[in-house]
Amino acid sequence: MMPALPLILTLLMLESATAPVRNAPDSLQRIASRFDFEESSRMRLEMPLGFARSNPMGVDRFTSFGSMAPDGTLAHGGRFSLRFDLDGHSMAARSTPGLIPVRSGTEYEVSGWIRTDRLAAARASLAAWLIDGNGHPLPGSMITSASIESQDRWTRVSMIVPGRTVPGQDLVIECRVLQPADRIGDSLEQRSNDIDGTIWFDDLAVTQLPSVRIDDGHPTGIHRSPDAPRLHLRIEDQTTEPIDWTLDIEDAHGNTVDRHQGRMHHEELETWIVPSLPANGWYTARLVARTGDAEPIVRSDRIDLVLLPPAKPTTPVATIGLELPHAPTGTELDLARELGTGLLSIPAITDTGEGSLEDAATRRRLGRFLDSGGRLTCRIDHLPESWCRQHALDRNQVAEYLVLEEATWGPVVDRSMLPLGDAASSWRINLDPSHSDPRTLELATDTLQRRLRTLAPDAVVAPLQKDTSIDTVRLLDAWRNGVDRHVDPPWHTDARGRVRPTRSYPVLHALLHHLSERRFGGALEIDDSVMAWYLPPADRTTGDPGSAMLLLPGSIVDASVALGDGPVRVNDMSGNQRLVEPTNGTHTLVFDDRRTLVLEGVDDAMVRFHRDLQLDPPRVLARPRRHAHVLEITNPWDTTLEGVLHLRDGRRMQLSPNRIPLELAPGQTKRIGVDVVVTGPLAPGTTFIEGQLSRNGPDATKFPVRCPLDVGLDDVEIAFEDLPIDDGLRVVMKVANTGASSRSIEATIVGDGLPTGSPRRFDLEPGRTIVHHFDLVGTTAELADRSIHVRVAEVDATGRLSHAVEIAPKTPERLTGVPDAP
Repeated sequence: MMPALPLILTLLMLESATAPVRNAPDSLQRIASRFDFEESSRMRLEMPLGFARSNPMGVDRFTSFGSMAPDGTLAHGGRFSLRFDLDGHSMAARSTPGLIPVRSGTEYEVSGWIRTDRLAAARASLAAWLIDGNGHPLPGSMITSASIESQDRWTRVSMIVPGRTVPGQDLVIECRVLQPADRIGDSLEQRSNDIDGTIWFDDLAVTQLPSVRIDDGHPTGIHRSPDAPRLHLRIEDQTTEPIDWTLDIEDAHGNTVDRHQGRMHHEELETWIVPSLPANGWYTARLVARTGDAEPIVRSDRIDLVLLPPAKPTTPVATIGLELPHAPTGTELDLARELGTGLLSIPAITDTGEGSLEDAATRRRLGRFLDSGGRLTCRIDHLPESWCRQHALDRNQVAEYLVLEEATWGPVVDRSMLPLGDAASSWRINLDPSHSDPRTLELATDTLQRRLRTLAPDAVVAPLQKDTSIDTVRLLDAWRNGVDRHVDPPWHTDARGRVRPTRSYPVLHALLHHLSERRFGGALEIDDSVMAWYLPPADRTTGDPGSAMLLLPGSIVDASVALGDGPVRVNDMSGNQRLVEPTNGTHTLVFDDRRTLVLEGVDDAMVRFHRDLQLDPPRVLARPRRHAHVLEITNPWDTTLEGVLHLRDGRRMQLSPNRIPLELAPGQTKRIGVDVVVTGPLAPGTTFIEGQLSRNGPDATKFPVRCPLDVGLDDVEIAFEDLPIDDGLRVVMKVANTGASSRSIEATIVGDGLPTGSPRRFDLEPGRTIVHHFDLVGTTAELADRSIHVRVAEVDATGRLSHAVEIAPKTPERLTGVPDAP
């Protein structure tokens, strides 16, 4: 026995010299552990040192098939790798507990290189998790890399182990190959396993990462001006390498509005920064840390936030609501309340088949929301899995289930309705015609509504709203018509589990607060492409919001409108405001099609005078002659309107008479016969007859007015669009015959220096639409000097239109781009 002792001691010394080095948890090295399997070059091993064969984590079936061993024929770096040869089952090799100690509160990257050969269905990956002192996996710490097939090439995979939030003592790495059923996690999945195939793993590494955190000290990221948010920056690193850091603040358009940077040496970074934000709106703050290595490590964290104007009390808007994916948490109700909505839609049935309103905490939270004037909609948008299995239905066959299984869903609905009664009487259900026939949809609606009305007599059941995206125009149309519309909540949960606002939060917030306690009071055109809504106070208000005008998105416009004697407050949809002073009795407004603006401080009577000044009929035929119309004028003031309305002659069009004496009692409307005299070709579309109202008496005033009218041809609608192309400009003409008889027109394009061409004739049967385009070759400068027009003439009639081609549309600065003060 004694002669064998030297051999044993020699082997033990060799093993200790070639085994992977166990680093102490307080190591200052960036690479905490590395496994290149090169110990096999010095001794023959059945498995790499520190690794043992095992079942893949999470796979319960027996998988001890195939073979694995160090391989000296192929490696990513050095001579050896770890090789798996498949035999129809999943495989795994796992590091032994205690091999990779970790420091609590530190994040680690686990990386490695994988190569495969002849894999059809199986996939290779790495997995890692933290264990406690007894070798037990810690919940929430397991992470897996991407599952890959990498034929004839090495592919790097990596993953971040959440050591900062999950305190562990050791780290375990698993090299794994999963067959389809094990990878999907369904043991009944019928897929063909790979019978053979080869997989190599090499150069595994555990890297200590800098911990990067940024916070704003607010649970939801809602900040109010003039108080700017304070950002808390924290970077921790267990190594002694210097780290360069950068803090960038970006706005909703991706523009960097503020930047801070510095270098961190041996000590950790912890500081507070107040960013410079140019305006109210949505922002994202991104903190990036970069090591100075030859292969630098980059770590980052970001936080989204909004800066809103100072809070003021408003009544929640009851017809624009949020469609929540689950019963609301307290934080989400706070966000909804801050947003200004008074309507919530929640799923009535949970994924486990219980009623959302059966939960006492949920009822208490929603009770407070309802007590503050809110409204609730319950919906059934899909079935729980347990309900689907009762009748072999898919999750969208809600109607079928309501018809078949009232014994199951009925008591759930009853328990949900009992505490709230009429407050939960509005329901929406998935009535998808692609999953159910019309009779089943109707029967399902009647069945649910009958059940609901035993507890809430006014209960109503309607189909689900299909599109819940935040579309400003759709929201405004629904609000104007008094129709409920739900949108997705304008917040998200970030990678750290924090509820944060999205880009749409300040838009929806501004819209709701401007609509609060106001109503739709009619529309008026302030330019040929811009429609404005008049928003007077609602009939019953708790405060005095004052009248406003809402300018809907349109083309780029520079319009002058008389809105009162004083300044007008112009608000954008990010919560910014600036004053526009009148010049020569008018306010100049500059905006574009990306903006919805709200004007406050307008003179209510003056706006109503503009709104009600109309021609009847509103369309003027572009035929040279006198056209009989009626001019309608209403006195919006509380006193008698005495004065003169003088309407100026326009180019090729005049109003006769153009000087109209007025004497109207308060609220009186007068209809005056006038002729619109057309003397030549007119531009198609909306135009205005401009003039001035001179009011006499104690309230004497003068202000410009504009009477809108629509220019066109009889039963023919024509629209033009000027589009830049690579070598010039394309003028698109769209013509539709809206009448009951055939119509014909001729069109030609004219301009200085353009060749004279024959008119092109277009014959249109009733209901027909044609699209034609004219291409102009030349640079912008060349075309701009030619005064180009498209001339359109009726065949066998006198109608004449002339469209002035716009070569270079102006792009003015947006009025509320940067406010006077945030």
